[in-house]
Amino acid sequence: MVSAIELTSALFFIYLPCLSIAFQHINSAFALITGTSTVIFSVLIGWQVGFPWRERCGQSWTSFNSTSFHAHLEEYLYGQHLVTWVVTQSLKAHISKAEPSKALVMSFHGWTGSGKNYASKMIASSLFSKGSQSEFVHWYIGTRDFPHLSQIEQYIDRLQKEIPEFTKKCGQSLFIFDEMDKMVPGIIDAIKPFIDFYDEIDGVDYRRNIFIFLRKVGRGLQYSQIVEKNLIDVYVPFLPLERTHVKKCVAHEFKIRGHVANDELIDEIANQIVYYPPQFELFSVSGCKKISNKVDVYGSDSI
Repeated sequence: MVSAIELTSALFFIYLPCLSIAFQHINSAFALITGTSTVIFSVLIGWQVGFPWRERCGQSWTSFNSTSFHAHLEEYLYGQHLVTWVVTQSLKAHISKAEPSKALVMSFHGWTGSGKNYASKMIASSLFSKGSQSEFVHWYIGTRDFPHLSQIEQYIDRLQKEIPEFTKKCGQSLFIFDEMDKMVPGIIDAIKPFIDFYDEIDGVDYRRNIFIFLRKVGRGLQYSQIVEKNLIDVYVPFLPLERTHVKKCVAHEFKIRGHVANDELIDEIANQIVYYPPQFELFSVSGCKKISNKVDVYGSDSI
């Protein structure tokens, strides 16, 4: 006869592995639940306080330093002293107001390569932590976004839909319209309500937004309601760049690539740019727009 103690001992050793496996599963399940709860809790807390990589609407505006911004423009926007002062003052005045009377609208016009795009990117970088890549910066290009005269109604519908959507997400958004001189006349009037003197439209306040128009000269704004109603706050002329400015662009291009070029190499690359008028060669036809390509070709041996 097998005693009760012997039977119990035998059953214990038989089922011990099963109990061990069961406890392992229970422990894993508990760890999974605990870990998942921790992750969910962290996500919820992070969403409230803001992850380092999560950009929040207007977070950089509160720390906008007009003195630093002016100094940055002065150092890197070559040959555009008027631009530096006017743009800085315009941004400073607009951002300092809790309730501006309207959205800030600036028109940048001037020769190719004179710095219009560059200045716009500087503005984006000063207002948003992700700069031009921010989800609150919206860049429209005439030849890309509005190329066909036959689709003007679709373009107008698009703008009148997207601008309210973007503004609802962030009432401190930046809208940049590039190649205004290549846009079909009339399209830009689609944004008139959003830059006019209205406190709100259908419950949406557009007054803290900023709009920038980039163009050479001529087309894009002529005969538009925006001009007729005086809704452009600042016209900013970008002057053609002289040879000395082109040389600074060459030196800067080498600098951002981590190299320092000597004066002889800088002169050689600057001489590859076309200047006008032909008899004097005072101003660069393309500004600094082709500098990067010229450095690739003529400065590759020194990099």
